[in-house]
Amino acid sequence: MTENERLRSIRTQLNLTQKTFSESLEIKQGSYSDVERGKAGISALLLKNLIRKYRVNPLWLCEGEGSMFVGESPDWAEGKSSATFDSQTDDKESLTQLLQRQQQYIQSIKEVVDFLDK
Repeated sequence: MTENERLRSIRTQLNLTQKTFSESLEIKQGSYSDVERGKAGISALLLKNLIRKYRVNPLWLCEGEGSMFVGESPDWAEGKSSATFDSQTDDKESLTQLLQRQQQYIQSIKEVVDFLDK
């Protein structure tokens, strides 16, 4: 999968039109369309806004490695906070799962920082 195909996957995963997505990323719809079709590359501004506004994992976008979103988990994909811990999840197994998700989130953040330091 190419960078532009991964960008299209992000937009469709978020269930947004090109117009809505491009406006939220502060670029013109035509410019965004060119990027999605592979006629233009991903600019620094576009990458920065994808990371900031949608928590896109730049390593996944550029290289196809890791998760699409930083801190992605099944709970996150369903719009629920993966860090939520209430009285119903107060057993040992759930606490272990919560800690594992937090570890994955920290690892994702580290990968983003390492990528941006290059």
